[in-house]
Amino acid sequence: MPFSRPSIGDLIQQQTVEMSTQLNIAREQVEHSNASVIAKVQAGAVHGLHGHLAFLIDQNFEDTASIDYLRRRGAIRGIFEKKATKATGQCVVNGIDGSSIISGTLLQRASGQQFVVTTGAVITNGTAELLIESVEAGAQFNTAANTPLNFVTPVSGVESVAISDELVGGSDDEAAESYRARVLAEIREPAQGGADTDYIRWVREVPGVNVHRVWVMRKWLGSGTVGVFFTVNNGEIPSAETVALVQHYVADRPEAKAPITADIFILAPIPVTVPMTVSGLVPDTPAVRQAAEFELMDLFARSANVENGEGSGTILLSHLREAISIASGERDHVLVTPDANVKFNRGELPIFGGVTWTQ
Repeated sequence: MPFSRPSIGDLIQQQTVEMSTQLNIAREQVEHSNASVIAKVQAGAVHGLHGHLAFLIDQNFEDTASIDYLRRRGAIRGIFEKKATKATGQCVVNGIDGSSIISGTLLQRASGQQFVVTTGAVITNGTAELLIESVEAGAQFNTAANTPLNFVTPVSGVESVAISDELVGGSDDEAAESYRARVLAEIREPAQGGADTDYIRWVREVPGVNVHRVWVMRKWLGSGTVGVFFTVNNGEIPSAETVALVQHYVADRPEAKAPITADIFILAPIPVTVPMTVSGLVPDTPAVRQAAEFELMDLFARSANVENGEGSGTILLSHLREAISIASGERDHVLVTPDANVKFNRGELPIFGGVTWTQ
């Protein structure tokens, strides 16, 4: 039978009865004397001890432990929090041939994030490529391709603005619940030398990558091959640079955990939008339309899968109709398109393509 922690009121009553017994006086006398103060003080102390014991019990289990204790329990299993990482990549500068940009030179985005040149270069044929990384760690330093970067201090013979390639790999410290999920996955699904759950775990632990979902495809390119697809953040398609980062961590680095007997291909899904046309919505109001679109987006977020060649990515027509039907306030509708189950080619991932509403 589980122990029920007594409330402070219960403990005060217990202490009052105890004081009455030990002092051999009536309970009413305890309540109207200095003894009541002692009873309340002792009850408060006991209540604090109960609280401390409850806290310690929680620390014995990975699903309830506070982050400090969880770190220790995870470390015992060799699982560590992913620390914040810096964004890296290249940028292109133009200038006069022979002009040099040395390592340590600072560049800055319009929003204020700064980057430092890690490998300098000399302008040749009017241009040069520089390797750069963010000055600090964090996801806010990831930068889209073709973003202007201004030199903090002018460099002789070099134009003041560089153009970045995509800068990736920047991440924040891992959230506590994300770390907890990885620790629990190790307990519930221990390593098996290359099971699907192993690949999912290895992809999720890559520093600098906020992995959203992972799909493992056996015999992707024939016997002995494994295709591993993943999305990032809130279901976004990873960039080529991010895919390369995961490929290196999972399969190509000397200390990679993946089996050496398998040829592993880390891949980005091919996004394929699924547009829809709906007519005869009842009632046809902005609120009901919005509710229906929300349910459809939720359906894709929960159920969309990378196609494995055997129908894993198929979007069922009945599920689309159901999603619209459960929208708050909806009484009737006609799903015009698609008018059949939506099928995909290998490696494709269904993406919600919006709704066209007609009368």
